Amino acid sequence: MAFNAKVYKVLIASPSDVSEERELIPKILHEWNTKNSEHYKIVFLPIKWETHTIPTMGGRPQGLINKQIVETSDILIGAFWTKLGTHTGVAESGTVEEITEFMEQNKKVMLYFSNKPVMPDSIDYEQYQRLKDFKTECQSKGLYDTYDSSELLKEKVTNHLTLFANEHGESSVSLTPITNNQLSVAFYNPKNETITNSITGLRRAYSSSTFIKEKIESLKQLIHKVSSINLPKKNDADNNENIDNIIKFNINSPIIISNNEQAECYEITKQITGIELKGDFFDFGDLKKSTLNLAIGGGTTIIGTDKEKEKYDLFRDYEVMLFEIKGFLDYFNYLDGFSIAPLILSNIGHQYNESITVKLTFPKNVQILTAEQIEKPNYYVIEYFTNNLLESILKPKETSDLLEYYCAEQYKPALPITNIPLPFSYKESFEDKLKTLHAEFEDETEQILYFSAYISSDAQVLKFTFDELNPSTSMWFPCYLLIKANETFDINYEITSKNLTQKITGTLKYEI
Repeated sequence: MAFNAKVYKVLIASPSDVSEERELIPKILHEWNTKNSEHYKIVFLPIKWETHTIPTMGGRPQGLINKQIVETSDILIGAFWTKLGTHTGVAESGTVEEITEFMEQNKKVMLYFSNKPVMPDSIDYEQYQRLKDFKTECQSKGLYDTYDSSELLKEKVTNHLTLFANEHGESSVSLTPITNNQLSVAFYNPKNETITNSITGLRRAYSSSTFIKEKIESLKQLIHKVSSINLPKKNDADNNENIDNIIKFNINSPIIISNNEQAECYEITKQITGIELKGDFFDFGDLKKSTLNLAIGGGTTIIGTDKEKEKYDLFRDYEVMLFEIKGFLDYFNYLDGFSIAPLILSNIGHQYNESITVKLTFPKNVQILTAEQIEKPNYYVIEYFTNNLLESILKPKETSDLLEYYCAEQYKPALPITNIPLPFSYKESFEDKLKTLHAEFEDETEQILYFSAYISSDAQVLKFTFDELNPSTSMWFPCYLLIKANETFDINYEITSKNLTQKITGTLKYEI
């Protein structure tokens, strides 16, 4: 059905190094029009010199462009990356001259500066310095925004167009009161891909996953390799044939696995694989650990036959793998002890929202895992969890219907680390290494379990922040909440936003 709408001409202004953005921005405008024009009675018409100017003689090129499209446009969207452009004789560049014309006429200007990576060899540093000076000048004249990717630019331009439409369209905030159905919190059930206000506690069996099964199978194969190497007992002649080496190397002692270590390996192996190790599994024949004579430089080496060395190397591989698997199983069993609450924030109305705060209130007898409370994996596996494994378990991923959680505050780049050369003699102790691993794990969990928690007089409260959310859009919370409870309970939520005149409240039911 036909409808009347106000058409705004949107001039797309940029230097030559942002050709991708020049192609993207018109598509953003067209997509916004498709979804929102009928509601707001506004249409954004993209204008570019490539498509909306005609060849003309008798004037300064930029002056001719100004007359044909700049003077008649209503909004300017500008994008910059590493260049400012060529001086026009009037302004630092054609883009700058267009921006100046808009500002002098008090027309809407939306500027975006790219933080996308760039090859240093491709930068014209004179251009880049001029761009930095212009960016500094913009700070004193108003606001601009930045983006790290085309996806983020699309999200921000879309949101800012919606804000403009709210102020100037027929369905703007001033004309349509905000109702309590704009934002809501809900569960997303991954089993049937439904959004619901009630869910039965979900559990993940990481300890019986394919990942663990494959590692156990590899351990069994390694045990078989160690067990298949049979070492004959050496006679006295064999023991004495390398007497020169014994004198030369000052052999300290034979390599022997202690009874306690053997018993520990035996019990863990039986528990994990069901295999009972034989006594000769820990026998390495006449293998010895030798300390080189100080006169020839010092150091440690292993003395023995090739078979003895091969069995010992395989045993060490087995031992590392054994304690790795134990570390994975211990930590997976720990995580498996919690139920999962997969929460999303939905904007089910036509109102764009930003600076959103969500507070969730739980009964005091419900245990919720926080970054401060989470246990640390053992030494053998902690780096696996720090390097993406914990994130892959606890952080929901974007789908066609749900956005991945994003908050600019959470993803602030870390401060650069200055590498201070250490003395040649420095060797990191086990305690120092473990302290470093624990600190890195704590940083990782703070990024994943990204919420604050506090106790009120009669409940416990979790607080989450969201930068912004478009109309008809849903976004994951930053992580799956890990919960322990003995009985079904309610989660009460409270939502506030820069764009809401009153807070929104609701209740979810978590069934045990």
